[in-house]
Amino acid sequence: MSDEKPSIGERYAIALTSSHLEWSNERRTALDFLLAMGCVRDGDGRETMGSMLMRLMHEFAQIKGEYSNARRQQARMLLAAKEVRDPLMAAAIEVLAEDEAIAAHQHIRLKIPSLAATQRAFTNWCMIQAGKRGFMTLAPMPTDRVKFKTWRQSLDERNRTIGLLAGKVLDVFMEPTCIRCSGRGFSGGYSGTIQTKCNTRGGCGGSGRRDLRHIGNSSLQHDFSYYLYCQAEHLLTHVEIELAKKMRDDTVKA
Repeated sequence: MSDEKPSIGERYAIALTSSHLEWSNERRTALDFLLAMGCVRDGDGRETMGSMLMRLMHEFAQIKGEYSNARRQQARMLLAAKEVRDPLMAAAIEVLAEDEAIAAHQHIRLKIPSLAATQRAFTNWCMIQAGKRGFMTLAPMPTDRVKFKTWRQSLDERNRTIGLLAGKVLDVFMEPTCIRCSGRGFSGGYSGTIQTKCNTRGGCGGSGRRDLRHIGNSSLQHDFSYYLYCQAEHLLTHVEIELAKKMRDDTVKA
């Protein structure tokens, strides 16, 4: 038996799924932890972006088990591709297996209760980050009517681009494992040929993890997406640190 204590994320997951939300003066309970989580707020008393990300990650983990069926089906199709002698037919089966795995991922996303609210908040947060980083900065709003129309179109395009990047970054943040190869890092290996790295159609390049370089259409968009991902990790870490502090506080048992 391991003596290793559960992480903050694991304790949060246990607290959210606990059916025993009772108060105790003698020991810390799941209710104490949830109260501590509720104390992690910003200066205006609102839920922080980091705490929203933590809840999203937990909800995704709860339904992530459904991936097992999709990945077993994907493995069966890839195994069938290895038995096909025609390389073109084998490649077509492999593409179909990847497409079905991606479709399963999109279907599972629809079952996450807080995804819509978290994505809206994350997009707004990304808009603020774009301003701080000078990403797709626009000229000052013109007073000329004709120029204003062009400026407004540029603003709409900027907001649309940031929204798309935010959605893709959040998706990779939830599921960093490569969906196309299920984290194996390779494809092929049929008809006696060697297995090749997962490089096709935005694959992971053999790492088994989704590549942030596939997000966006330019180096600036790639760099900004990577920045957003790193900042999201920092937000999640900050929440874990704040929770750890509050759990050490005798006034909030957790």
